[in-house]
Amino acid sequence: MRFSFCNLLLAVLVLQLLFMQGIQQSYAEGPVNSESLERHIKYLSSLQSRIPGYEGYYEAQRYIMEYLKRVLGEENVDLHTFKMVVPIDYGARITLAADGGNLGTLSLYSLWPNLVATCTTRSLTGRLIHWGGETGGLADLNGSIVLMDFNTGSLWLKAAEFGAKAVIFTAPSTTNRMEAKLKFLSRVPFHFPRFYAVNETASRLMDIIARYRDVSAEISSNMTWKSVAAYNIIGFLRGSEYQDKYIVISAYYDSHSVIPAVSPGAQESCGVAFLLELARRLSLRVPRYSIIFLAVSGHNLGLTGARWFLNDWVRGKWEEFGRKIILWINLDISSEATDLALLANGYLYSLYLFPAKPLKRAFQHISTIVQRVKASTGLVINIHEEGLSEYAYWQMLMPSTLIPLESEVASLAGCPSFSIVTCKTLRRFWQTPMDTVDHINMENLETQFKFVAEFIYELADTPNLQPEYLEPWSFGGMWSDLTGRICLYDEWTGWYVPVKNAIVCVRNYETGVIPRYLPSSGLYILSITDEEGRIFIPGLAQSASSNPWEIRAYLIDEETGTVTYAPDFGRYAYSGSRLNVEGEMFDFGYFTIFPSGSLSLIHISEPTRPRLISYAVFCLK
Repeated sequence: MRFSFCNLLLAVLVLQLLFMQGIQQSYAEGPVNSESLERHIKYLSSLQSRIPGYEGYYEAQRYIMEYLKRVLGEENVDLHTFKMVVPIDYGARITLAADGGNLGTLSLYSLWPNLVATCTTRSLTGRLIHWGGETGGLADLNGSIVLMDFNTGSLWLKAAEFGAKAVIFTAPSTTNRMEAKLKFLSRVPFHFPRFYAVNETASRLMDIIARYRDVSAEISSNMTWKSVAAYNIIGFLRGSEYQDKYIVISAYYDSHSVIPAVSPGAQESCGVAFLLELARRLSLRVPRYSIIFLAVSGHNLGLTGARWFLNDWVRGKWEEFGRKIILWINLDISSEATDLALLANGYLYSLYLFPAKPLKRAFQHISTIVQRVKASTGLVINIHEEGLSEYAYWQMLMPSTLIPLESEVASLAGCPSFSIVTCKTLRRFWQTPMDTVDHINMENLETQFKFVAEFIYELADTPNLQPEYLEPWSFGGMWSDLTGRICLYDEWTGWYVPVKNAIVCVRNYETGVIPRYLPSSGLYILSITDEEGRIFIPGLAQSASSNPWEIRAYLIDEETGTVTYAPDFGRYAYSGSRLNVEGEMFDFGYFTIFPSGSLSLIHISEPTRPRLISYAVFCLK
């Protein structure tokens, strides 16, 4: 009897152990927990703006940190701090009056600066009118504050041309990223305040205009360029066999919008939602190789977080950390489609064949895993692995969406790396205030996640992945750091005086032949000079592998948002605006600026070229 009871107890314990193991295995390998993915996306996109410097960004950082600590252990999560330069919207208000009475004050949001000229204005007054582009209403624009539909392209420039003091865009029911791009100027520091009214505010403004014949308005706003703290979040999972060899899995968690304070970024949160759920699943089904889960920020402003992580952690901690990385896999996910591409290239640098070389030996193995995962999961999904070897294939898959990929930065340094990207999509709401959770297709995300989760596990569980398929690498490649000083020429001393707090804008030089993300989006890599007028920007591609870079520098009056110092291309110019970056460290010397005012000219032609310059701001001394 006692023997039977012992056997029964042992059988119960064994069954309980098998049951718990089954639960754990099904939790890791079973049906996708779509509720977790959806919960991450809903929370992150509810934060109003995840642009660094805004409160929602820091709430997202805390959320991701706490989640990774729960699934990986508190001791396995770290934080990397760096600096970013962003325009901070401290708020805008419009006060209305009509028939001798005050109609109240409403809140507005500032738009992205025209190059560096913000929407700051301390007390701008004018008659409030609505204009839809009618030629009969052009005379009313002079001296007015103009209410316009957001989906009007660049019509706001016509309002400025006919003397409008500012425009207020009303929130549309839907929009697209091309409309957003047309709401600011990327090459002209034109100080013309532009604002955004959310639905309730827009309705109130339209009602007031309809009710009163003559409405006066006063707008005050404050948008200032700031150097803010930004963070990369690093989670560590020790592998079951190759514990001192790391595979980095990255995704960005910040967002971007033409209205910086209204940047929900629901589609932009899909990649980091995948990252968080991969951390949970792989913590229960540990692969042979150790995994670094890296949530980065600064994605839309030149992959800033990835560049500083490579600089500070990979190169700066080479012996204890950097040299242990054998592969970098980046996630750039959208719910608009299910097709996935494995891409060695992206559009920040457009490095042609260089990124594919470290993956040459691994290409066939990766292709085999792709087919094996598709067969084992039964997924009906298109996976385009050709992008690991052919640069042109990337352009075919994303012909109208020039997106940067964090894996580009790793490739630039010489690390074997690629991105898993949702392809054949327009990314319609990207960088708009309409990138909200109601546009998320969870079925498409579930399909993609099933493949991604199994594919990454299979790859990270490959015996002897390095050196059989991946060669060891050393930091270098085509990586270059940019440094130099922004200066004012002192005619009394005959030499250059450093200028602190100058805003420096750097991006790929536009050739019109090779498309790149920064010029196409109208954005820049941004920096602010230190007390000695110096900047340091890590991770630019050497021009021999990519393209020349261009540089601009300005000083902005925080009280007015206008340019007070601008680039000097006259006789005192020391360094030109076009930089052929060479070597591991490129010092451009002195880039000269001079005290200036602004003169705006509209519809001028340049005699030496058969084209029209639609808008120009000349900075005059």
